Amino acid sequence: MELRKPEEYTVSDIYSLPNGERAELIDGRWYDMAAPGISHQRILGAIAGVREYWIINPDTRIINTYAFSPDEEREDANMFTFDEELNSAVFPDFSMVLSEEI
Repeated sequence: MELRKPEEYTVSDIYSLPNGERAELIDGRWYDMAAPGISHQRILGAIAGVREYWIINPDTRIINTYAFSPDEEREDANMFTFDEELNSAVFPDFSMVLSEEI
């Protein structure tokens, strides 16, 4: 859905969006962007071989992790703070506390 405004939008408008709001700027026009759903994540895993990814938000100090089993039977979603120990579903021997790394 296109949002219309008499003047053209700029990158500054995109950067001034409230936290969590997503939009795409194409030729000065603004388009709402929905967050990727589980179907998008499964396709990404199947095409690119992505087994796990992390989304880190330094403003809220929250890390969301998503991991997919090789047979795509299940997916794990977890949320951590910067002060918690993060564990990788793909690399079981790997863990870290992000606040100690910054």
